[in-house]
Amino acid sequence: MASKTKLQFIDKGFQDILSSAGTKSCIESVTNSIQTKAGPNFEGEVSYYGQGHRWMGFVHTTDYDSMKEESENKTLTKAVR
Repeated sequence: MASKTKLQFIDKGFQDILSSAGTKSCIESVTNSIQTKAGPNFEGEVSYYGQGHRWMGFVHTTDYDSMKEESENKTLTKAVR
């Protein structure tokens, strides 16, 4: 006979984790790794984001050449793997 598991999520606890310095550090590390793999024409940033109040990392193109590089060779896409 299978037992049922009940999970109770406490929003305040999740919010504390998502907005913590440890989470920011982890996201910075991953963002920097992706940016480094993609190359110098890609820029990474970590910011405290929106209504969710959490840290998010972004890596994006910086100029036409990097846009073309992503379009033709999927450089940024491959850097995420």
